[in-house]
Amino acid sequence: MELTTIVGNLLGAIDADNIEVKALELAGMESGEAGEEFRRTAREQLVGKATAVFTGGLIELIDRIRRDKEQTIDHDTLDKLLRAEWDKDAAVNAKALVDEFAAYLTEQQDRIEALKIFFSQPFRRRDITFAMVKELLERLNSDRPKLAPLRVWQACGQLDGYQGAHPIAELSALVALIRRVCGMDRWARAIRMTDVGAFRETPLVEMSRNNEERAMTG
Repeated sequence: MELTTIVGNLLGAIDADNIEVKALELAGMESGEAGEEFRRTAREQLVGKATAVFTGGLIELIDRIRRDKEQTIDHDTLDKLLRAEWDKDAAVNAKALVDEFAAYLTEQQDRIEALKIFFSQPFRRRDITFAMVKELLERLNSDRPKLAPLRVWQACGQLDGYQGAHPIAELSALVALIRRVCGMDRWARAIRMTDVGAFRETPLVEMSRNNEERAMTG
């Protein structure tokens, strides 16, 4: 017997219309109300007939399939982190992500004001504002969600062997990455960016120079 037939019989056994027809048949009536007693008997007979196919062999087969497909979820035992790294070839994956990020910035440099200044108008870097960087972040998240700045930063840090502090905010990571792509910093370098004044009070070129001096002395 096909599975569709078995399922159809099971559904039919609990169908109110089928039960009523069977109850009238048991009561010897063609129409009217057979009564609850006949309905109960009719339901039992229909269900019994529909489930008759569930013999030992079929039940065993169903249970074996259930065990094979069953997923046990352990809520009590905590997983232990054995190793944290990029999947498979870490260096290759990290470089691919960084290269894709750099390619995106290059493609967008004529469309986004902050990138235009970074790439082709270095004399205006003092004019870069928090709003400009935020606009770039929003565009990046919309166009290429997988190029999240903090994720790309981790890849850069791995490639550059960076051991210092890591940015905790997307905007800070984004500015640091742009500086690296534009050549302002030769390697991954964390910067702090707490407000717009960070752009105006400390020129980005000076920030880059200070970072490199600290790296050389410390």
